[in-house]
Amino acid sequence: MFKKLFILLLEKRYNPIQPNPIQSNINSILIRPMGYAIGDAIVHTAHIKQLKLIFPKAKIGVLVEKNNPVVFKASQLVDEYIRFNILDYFKNYRKWDLLIDFENNFTTKSLFADRILMPNKIIIFNKQHKKYYNLETIKSFDYYFPIPETTPLSHYLSVALKNEIKNIPDPISILHTQHQEKNIIKMQWKTNKVHILLCPQGSKREIPP
Repeated sequence: MFKKLFILLLEKRYNPIQPNPIQSNINSILIRPMGYAIGDAIVHTAHIKQLKLIFPKAKIGVLVEKNNPVVFKASQLVDEYIRFNILDYFKNYRKWDLLIDFENNFTTKSLFADRILMPNKIIIFNKQHKKYYNLETIKSFDYYFPIPETTPLSHYLSVALKNEIKNIPDPISILHTQHQEKNIIKMQWKTNKVHILLCPQGSKREIPP
């Protein structure tokens, strides 16, 4: 019953017939990561680098939890961090021109955040179908880009925006490490060994062979 009532409080934004161009008046972009593990953060640095090149004057913000800010800070690309709490949401009310939501399902927490943040435009990608929260019941977004199931997360923006923006730069993750950290990595990554990544996957999605 709560979720049914909550849906009634959400905005009705989506209009698939005549969407406005994404690239108009974008001076600030907020990222909601697919997940909050370190690996997710590393991949999202590639998206942020793309956005920095497409919108060079735009401020970039990221919604973070306790584990991932250190990765985003190492990218040296993020201008602002927003914690998952109601105080930060209200501080950022109507502050962002574009929210890019990479999460692969609608959650009460994220929908509630959007209702308070009230960004000017919201982009979503694939969303898992849930009983109450699905693409038939939720319309509180402006742009929906279905992504082929075999597409790596790093290429989401490249696929989604290919018709909107010309010459999208390739996604390349960016991490700046200290000299002493590089020495530790060299000790662990032994030479003359074969390293094979057998199955790239996350906690919620696996790319087929």
